[in-house]
Amino acid sequence: YDETKTKTKIAAIVKDGKIIEQANEGDEVEIILSETPFYPEMGGQVGDKGRLIVHSPKSPALNGVNSVQSQAEIIDTQKPVENLIIHRAKIKKGIIKTGETVETEIDIDRRKNIMRNHTATHLLHKSLRQIIGTHIVQRGSQVADDRFRFDFSQPAQLKKEELALIEKYVNEKILENLKVTTKITTVDEAKKMGALALFGEKYGEKVRCVITGGEGNPESVELCGGTHCKSTGEIGQFIILSEGSIGSGLRRIEAITGMEAYNFMKNQREIIDEMAEILKSSRAEVITKLQKLADDKKKLEKGISKTPKIQENDLLKNLKEINGIKLLAVKTETSSIDELRSTSDNLKNKIKSGIVVLGSVIAEKPTIIVSITKDLDDKFDARIIVKA
Repeated sequence: YDETKTKTKIAAIVKDGKIIEQANEGDEVEIILSETPFYPEMGGQVGDKGRLIVHSPKSPALNGVNSVQSQAEIIDTQKPVENLIIHRAKIKKGIIKTGETVETEIDIDRRKNIMRNHTATHLLHKSLRQIIGTHIVQRGSQVADDRFRFDFSQPAQLKKEELALIEKYVNEKILENLKVTTKITTVDEAKKMGALALFGEKYGEKVRCVITGGEGNPESVELCGGTHCKSTGEIGQFIILSEGSIGSGLRRIEAITGMEAYNFMKNQREIIDEMAEILKSSRAEVITKLQKLADDKKKLEKGISKTPKIQENDLLKNLKEINGIKLLAVKTETSSIDELRSTSDNLKNKIKSGIVVLGSVIAEKPTIIVSITKDLDDKFDARIIVKA
């Protein structure tokens, strides 16, 4: 919780389920350290990433850059059993040996993003109970660095207005910059403080409470082992991406915070600006212009539907005969390829023997249909006519 880097020793290296004494460059292994700043995946929070470095004792170079003897990338951190943290690693340089002293360093930017999202889940939980009702109970979550999801008990879909109020509530608590603290206490004492526990989770005699807003009059108190911001202001911004059903009586909210929220809003602004440029309007006029376009489209479609169908008898006036073969080749007006195809078949049946070539422009694309009566199948190829 308190350190992002430390010096420690490699207690064991495991590869393909077997303990090994050393790992070589390119190997993917599991490393167990005597102590670690890496937070393992648990309680819905993803595991830390980072690196391990072994320095050469002979090269105390500037900032340690040239003194790196070997290095491993930590791609995931897991906790398969109590009191055992495993670092999944890829050896990027040199050799890593059991018993070696290593410098560990977590990806601090990624950790901070995870902390923002985790603290935001607590504010979201409180807002749901405050706005929707105290019947809402957390049923699970996944807290990653780029987003988080929060699962909760709720029989009905949340309304658009309710989601807007929830989003507003959380952002207000972020702006209040409430202090976030932790306290190790007993389950009974935590209950007296009004702590919310995760459904189905087993807790020992001592529990860790995450308190948002100070112990005197806290905004929220939850039993939680995760990493958190020191104050809600560090979250930056909170945006709900989606809300939906994941089963009977269960709903899920997906949301983003921090720079992900900033980048999302920046992207939305760029989309609106591009739309405004296409519509030759200001941002404020985009909706009005789009509505007018939609209304005009409906009117056009209504007008097209009222357009009289192709008059087949009028087309038959263009029938010619070349070397004893009847040919009807004509351009016509239609908005549908199905209508063009149906007209072609009807005309073919009416002329009994011959070739029908119909052309039209449909959805701004030139379309040609060639139909040949069965008695002329062995003499003419429609594909050749179309190609020509």
